Amino acid sequence: MKKEKVINLVNTLTTPIPVYPIVWGKLKQTFPDHGQAGISFHKNVFSERFLYRNNAGKLIGVAEYFSADRIEGVTKGDINICVDPDEMGKGIGTKLIKEVTKGKDINFEQQKCSAFGYKLVRSYLKGKGYKYHEDENVEQQLKVLLELSPTWGYTKESREYMLRHLGTELQ
Repeated sequence: MKKEKVINLVNTLTTPIPVYPIVWGKLKQTFPDHGQAGISFHKNVFSERFLYRNNAGKLIGVAEYFSADRIEGVTKGDINICVDPDEMGKGIGTKLIKEVTKGKDINFEQQKCSAFGYKLVRSYLKGKGYKYHEDENVEQQLKVLLELSPTWGYTKESREYMLRHLGTELQ
């Protein structure tokens, strides 16, 4: 009898911090803005990175698999997927999660996800035939987070929050 695959997604949805535009802005600065269209692979001591560029060669997505413990809060086996906020909802995250997980045994229970990432992981796992447990009120949490997300980093309140809690602001 085949054992049912069940993933525990309880506690993987992280507390919202309105920094996604800052994260994307800083991350994309670490790579050339333009290059060959499609997905390219880059490896360093700590991670494997997959860059996604549109048909014009502009960088619009990055996926990273951490092959070693790197810094506090990052554990071997963690994945990070970040897509240009203007390009979300076009399947880029889906292409990147398929690429970054190929041939790897990813522990999805150890991942920490934004609302966007949580929906991506949940969809990916469902497509792979996994069942999953999640927080009882996750749908309400996602609804609130996704309603707030278009304004993150762009409102006066968000800038004040970032200055108070993160010591930074959008440039």
